[in-house]
Amino acid sequence: MGRNLRDRTFLYGLFLIVLVLFVFLALGSGRFLQDSPLPGIWVSSFVFLGMVALVWVSSRWVIGGADKSTQVPAASESSTRMSEKKPDDPRAVYVPGRNYGQLLDRLEGPEALLETVLRSMSECVILLNASGRVVLANPSAQSILEVPEAEMLGKHFLEVIRHAGLADLITRSQESDGVTHGELEFGGGQERTFSANVGALRESDGRVLGQIVVFSDVTGLKRLMKMRSEFVANVSHELKTPLTAILGYVETLQTGGMDDKKNRSAFLGKIADQSKRLHALIEDVLELSRIEAGGASGSTESVLLSDVVEQAVETLRAKAEARRITLKTSDLAGRKVRGQTDAVLRILVNLLDNAIKFSAEGSVVDLGAQEAGAGRLEVWVKDEGPGIPKEHLPRLFERFYRVDVSRSRSAGGTGLGLSIVKHLVERMGGEVRVESTEGKGSVFWVTMDVVE
Repeated sequence: MGRNLRDRTFLYGLFLIVLVLFVFLALGSGRFLQDSPLPGIWVSSFVFLGMVALVWVSSRWVIGGADKSTQVPAASESSTRMSEKKPDDPRAVYVPGRNYGQLLDRLEGPEALLETVLRSMSECVILLNASGRVVLANPSAQSILEVPEAEMLGKHFLEVIRHAGLADLITRSQESDGVTHGELEFGGGQERTFSANVGALRESDGRVLGQIVVFSDVTGLKRLMKMRSEFVANVSHELKTPLTAILGYVETLQTGGMDDKKNRSAFLGKIADQSKRLHALIEDVLELSRIEAGGASGSTESVLLSDVVEQAVETLRAKAEARRITLKTSDLAGRKVRGQTDAVLRILVNLLDNAIKFSAEGSVVDLGAQEAGAGRLEVWVKDEGPGIPKEHLPRLFERFYRVDVSRSRSAGGTGLGLSIVKHLVERMGGEVRVESTEGKGSVFWVTMDVVE
């Protein structure tokens, strides 16, 4: 702006100087050229035109220099609000008309921007005044607390959130300069855990004007951490049992048991059994970890159920014959499901293996399928075992959960088979459930999508 004013002043001054020179030259030329064959007015006209040409050339030179020296990008006014990175900076991302200043103009000021930010946050945000009364609550706060904003405004925070831990955080934030942090656990019908942060809004003299409370739901994360901790504890316990037995038999053999021909073979057989159990446990843990990490996910395909059932039955035929258990299959001809062949095979092998383990000798294990409507197919595995008490059914698919610990371990179970089944079925978009009556056996149902 200052440069343009100086340029215009220079041009006006130059024009006045030329005008004065023209007047003097015109007058002088009239007297000087009295005896000249050319009229004086012609000479004056030539002088005037020359001066005009001089003014025009000078003005173009000045304006051209001014344009080059003062040329700025179109968004120079907005750039005064927010400094832009140089074009050669690889981190520079500048979109004309999208910088902070113009964004505020389009949003009609910072108030609209603040409201948009608060509405888009998944965290609960509550603003308190100096008296601890609610003056603002974003939509997430209303959803989490299940209280409309109109019912919160003007009320003391303890009337809205009755929690001693939150009161302590608010009190400590008034006494400190930083942000206080804590976890709030709420009981009731559904236990929830929140990570809370409270900061005080202060004037320049340090007086508290209000406080802002921000907390987010970490219930899922806490539950995941608890499950992981329980999983590690259960794995450690399950690994310790066969390892202790193996070490005990090995020490017995080392301290003279090798010379005991009568019990030597029995000891070696126990070591072999415990080693197999340990190997199966490690395999199941690795399989479950792979499934939970997404290793079992992938593209689905059309799976011919009869082929997979035949492979599963063949895998377990020797085990069933050893206990004189008959494996019966029915209603499988031509039925196809959408999934992954290896996953479907693992599901059926685990269910059949459990049925064989817990069925009485000489009984029958039945595997069949039926339409479930809406393009779904139900596959069932039915046994004639002792059944499962009703109170155990909700937790049956949890990792390492056993109805009868001693019987499960003696049968060679790892406690992970049904958990693996559930994960595999859900990854293919299916469902698994169980029906059981004590003394009458159990039926496991797996629902999957049908391929027409």
